[in-house]
Amino acid sequence: MRHDEHTPHYALWCGWARFQTGVEEKDKAAMVAGHNAIKAALLEDGTSDAGFVMLANCYEQTGNRDGAVRFYRKALGLNRRNNEAKAGLRRVERMSSRPRRSNSGSLFSLLKR
Repeated sequence: MRHDEHTPHYALWCGWARFQTGVEEKDKAAMVAGHNAIKAALLEDGTSDAGFVMLANCYEQTGNRDGAVRFYRKALGLNRRNNEAKAGLRRVERMSSRPRRSNSGSLFSLLKR
């Protein structure tokens, strides 16, 4: 099956790949670019529960628990059977009971928007 590179679905997966590459290589610019690509794709087509899980994962991996919870819940609003969103929400809510560490100067501040 050939994927159309001009669809929001394709852009979501490209953004997620870019974000993950940034995580692996500790490249904040790539992480921000991936995050922004996911957000842009979701603005174009906000019906993808998988896309909102990707966005929630970005926030979770950068320590933004509030953003992660928001987008896991958005994914569940679109598809209440999304097991990845359910697991992510449980994971983040468990983390929320732990004390927060300071995020000043971290990637969190870049993805706070």
